Amino acid sequence: MPTPKRHHYVPRFYLKGFAARDGALFAHDLDTGAIRKGTTLTEGVERHFYRVSGSDVARVEKGLSEIEGHAASIIREIERSRDLPCNKRDFEGLLFFVALQSQRVVRAADDIERWLIDEARRLRGELSAAEEERFRLAHEDMAKDGYEPSEPKTLDELGASIVDGRITIDRDHVVAHMMGTAKSVFEVFMKRIWTLAVLAEGSPDLITSDSPVNAVRTGDFGTSAVNAGYHFPDRIVLYPMTRRFGLVGNADGRKRLRAAPADEQQSALLNWSVLMGARRYAWSRRPRIHHVAGEGIHNETSHVVSLRRKWRERRSLSG
Repeated sequence: MPTPKRHHYVPRFYLKGFAARDGALFAHDLDTGAIRKGTTLTEGVERHFYRVSGSDVARVEKGLSEIEGHAASIIREIERSRDLPCNKRDFEGLLFFVALQSQRVVRAADDIERWLIDEARRLRGELSAAEEERFRLAHEDMAKDGYEPSEPKTLDELGASIVDGRITIDRDHVVAHMMGTAKSVFEVFMKRIWTLAVLAEGSPDLITSDSPVNAVRTGDFGTSAVNAGYHFPDRIVLYPMTRRFGLVGNADGRKRLRAAPADEQQSALLNWSVLMGARRYAWSRRPRIHHVAGEGIHNETSHVVSLRRKWRERRSLSG
């Protein structure tokens, strides 16, 4: 059998929950403001994204397909019952799928590759004092979360090599880190309180993106820290599951609560987290996105690009 070349990093079955009946999706380019019409077949795809070396180069893609099959049946049952799974197997299967979806995307792969390159530069003594300090603080945060960061001693341990004077990372190492990190995120997710936010009839649609699992922190200065810190208990994990309901994970505690009705404000907040946490694309069945911008709720895509730009500026200023 030929090896599949096109890999969905956002599963096709999942995208169907945000598409029109014929599978059509509107892809919103959050860098340029452009909108194009695609389908669940054409969106969320990268060529050879999970390809690894060895006798079975498609083994990761095959494993992901099996997990997706179980997750699809769970989400169909949630659609029917409007409640989270009661049995342990399905509840854990759902959370593992969400944890996996937080790490199997292009954005996570880019972050992992940058981290491994910086680790290699550190071994070679190429980091500046400021970069060394950031590494130290990052390792301290990991230790607070209960991790023991390994200290690589060779470039081979990182999957790094020098090609034409540049550090390159072996793809197998990136994929392995994506899958390994998903398991760590799952263990943390199992400690959270999870609520299903079900939108009332007539409420605006939820949307999804190329990096759909996000964490936000609320405080005196509003909502912040999007797509960062899944492990921190003071951050709320938000995940749209279909256009009609989303999954909300709060601080450490009991593993599930009954479904809660979601109003227009919560719908807008969930969509805002999708827009801010996306790598580049957000997807919806309509060419308009309902979201929070400034102090109000908007249903105009023209707000999206400027909103993202302001958010990036604020994050860069805060370090």
